[in-house]
Amino acid sequence: MTRQRDGIRPVAVFTDGFHYHRDRVAEDIRQRTAIARSGRFHVWSLTWGDVENRFTPKSGRFTNFLTGELNPGFARSLGDFMDRFSVEKLREAHAEDSFTWLVRFLAEPDRRLWSRWALVRSAGHSQSKVDEAEWEASLGALLPLSGADEAAVIGRPRLLGRHVFKANDAGPPMTLMVAVAAPALQAPDPEGAFVACVLDDDFTGSTPADAERVWNGFLRLHNLFQFSRYANFATRRQIDTGGFFAAAPAAGPPVAEVSGWGEVLSLVDGELRPLAERLAEKDGPLPVLGFELTDEAGAVIAEAELGWSELRIAVMREDQRGFLTVFRAAAWRAFMAAEVTEPEKLFE
Repeated sequence: MTRQRDGIRPVAVFTDGFHYHRDRVAEDIRQRTAIARSGRFHVWSLTWGDVENRFTPKSGRFTNFLTGELNPGFARSLGDFMDRFSVEKLREAHAEDSFTWLVRFLAEPDRRLWSRWALVRSAGHSQSKVDEAEWEASLGALLPLSGADEAAVIGRPRLLGRHVFKANDAGPPMTLMVAVAAPALQAPDPEGAFVACVLDDDFTGSTPADAERVWNGFLRLHNLFQFSRYANFATRRQIDTGGFFAAAPAAGPPVAEVSGWGEVLSLVDGELRPLAERLAEKDGPLPVLGFELTDEAGAVIAEAELGWSELRIAVMREDQRGFLTVFRAAAWRAFMAAEVTEPEKLFE
């Protein structure tokens, strides 16, 4: 594991075999999405097929959703996209398995490179002449409101796409929806893309081999799109049983502990910066950056950019506003950063 303060997030690697995980895909993806969105770790899912492929290469171990139903214009201009987005190093990665991707990332852990590539691949699944109202209705039917609402942050004009992939007539289907802000393709801006990916994890109508290929391809997509700020991955069973939770995406890589206010100031910016500077001037108690509130079972239920656990005080960014009531219900004093006008009174 590499340390957070080295500027590189640790990578949590999960190794799965389909036989033992086919009935818990919903729980697997819920946990891994929450970990990735915490901003503390990268998450990599490797299947037994990925491991076997290192020793006995064999095609067809996963469904390659990156190459299916591509926008024809994108396919013709792919080389230009790769050059303009400075992702030439990943030119052949679209055909590689998750294990090879992990080796690539560990050799050169450039999060921004993979974020740009995720944007390129999102654009590749846009479609021409998509009715925006119909697309939004399809998204609302696919995801709960907490996930579907994230698409609203993608500026207009935007490119839209919706695809339903099936291994064969029997399924299982996987639905992929994308929204990409057109200006984000000029900048480029990796935060200008929204991705929704939902796997139907009822495998009863599929052969084990077909189901495993789709499952492996689904996890592979998650390995890539964890680098997109607005990516929602879930399974049908997870949504139907109320297990979907769209955790607020982290704006940057937080750290658990800091050694002094100098380190705090080097890590916070934007709306938190003025508050941190005032607290540093007063030499106030050091906070935990990227604080996570957990329940009795240890599950993360809320996040705050700054937290003082002994004082039960939390300060949140605007995109963490939804956690305000959670902290207060747990008997914490919780504030939005922009609303703290007298920082020195936080600790009174």
